[in-house]
Amino acid sequence: MTLPVTKPPRRLRWWHLGLAAALVAGAVLRLAWVRDMEYKWDEVYMFERTRDVGVAEPWPWLGMPSGVNLRNPGLSVWVFLVPGKLLGGAEDPTVLARIPQLTSIAALLFLVHFALRRVEEGEREAWLWGVALAAVNPTCLVLHRKIWAQSALAPFSVLMLAGWWARRARWGAFLWGLVGVLSGQVHLSGFFFAAAFALWTALFDRKSVRWGCWLAGSLLGALPMVPWLAYLAAAPSSDWPDSNRWANWVGQRFWFFWLIEPLGLGIYDPLLRHFWEYLTYPVIGGRPTYLAGAAYATAALVGVAAYSRGALRLWRQRPFFRELGAGERSSTRLALGAALWGFGLLLTASGAIVHRHYWLVLFPLGFVWLARLALAGAGGPAAPARGRALLLTLFVAQLVLSATFLVYIHANQGAPRGWYGTAYGAQRLD
Repeated sequence: MTLPVTKPPRRLRWWHLGLAAALVAGAVLRLAWVRDMEYKWDEVYMFERTRDVGVAEPWPWLGMPSGVNLRNPGLSVWVFLVPGKLLGGAEDPTVLARIPQLTSIAALLFLVHFALRRVEEGEREAWLWGVALAAVNPTCLVLHRKIWAQSALAPFSVLMLAGWWARRARWGAFLWGLVGVLSGQVHLSGFFFAAAFALWTALFDRKSVRWGCWLAGSLLGALPMVPWLAYLAAAPSSDWPDSNRWANWVGQRFWFFWLIEPLGLGIYDPLLRHFWEYLTYPVIGGRPTYLAGAAYATAALVGVAAYSRGALRLWRQRPFFRELGAGERSSTRLALGAALWGFGLLLTASGAIVHRHYWLVLFPLGFVWLARLALAGAGGPAAPARGRALLLTLFVAQLVLSATFLVYIHANQGAPRGWYGTAYGAQRLD
């Protein structure tokens, strides 16, 4: 059984042009000034593997060491190594940076097609707004310009989501299982992402899945990680992380990131001590304009308005809370429940320290959730119009934040006192 195809409207409308402009803006932001990319230990590791494998090094069956000392699966390196060899990335690190840039642009284009063809009509507008916000979001921009395994997650996430959406079909369930396991080998957050969707679907819509095909895809996807599983089995207990789970549970930040990242407020981390200077940008004729600061404040105010309206609706219409959670009534609601609650609860239960980039594997569901919340608002016939005004304001604010961030990095050759570090083009690479 296959999903019915929903035909998009044929007549050109204003939102077609707006969405096209958002996609173009997202592409330009990702591709601009490639030599301004981050280039620290992680990025150097990826480039050196691409340069040296087949010349001075054998094929890497394991990836780089993770933040908890254990090595990552080999696929975390292969996603750059294989296309990098084909594209000539062994001679120039900036070629490797094009891989996440181009694949994230392709993921955005695919999401538009997916929203117009597969998403139920009543949920389609929220998906298209979500794509527009994802195109210009500052955190996505920073991470989609890095030579980093996490930066390559976007195509895996959207393909797994497409397979899950067609879970009633053999090919869909197989694709869901296959890509879900592969995404975990790119970055371990992918395992939690795939597990959350499997668990949430089993709890709330288990009869919709061809579980045998899902299992077959999962087993096939697990084959590349056999060397990694052997490595884990042989690793001494001293190599395993000794985390304070209670402290991690108390300090859990997943839902904090869920609320602030779709607003673009996470741009602070790459800059740190440079953040307040960044808020004065762009500088024109030697004078600060504070445009970035105004955009940051605007994004925060839109968040307050959207979340307040959503909370008011929850108070007035309690069944809406169920829709935001389990969401048995549509695939969109079920997917958002799996992302918000399934993924978040699994990460919390693991006791792992949740970093901002873990949120990237959910691309684009956080944006869809925010757009859906804004459009629903506090209810009533005026809610969609007011929600669109909020979302358009947020889109413009995030576009300004992202563009100004690139201008700041370009003008200052990076952010040496932030996580970003000195830009690649300004480093002496003797």
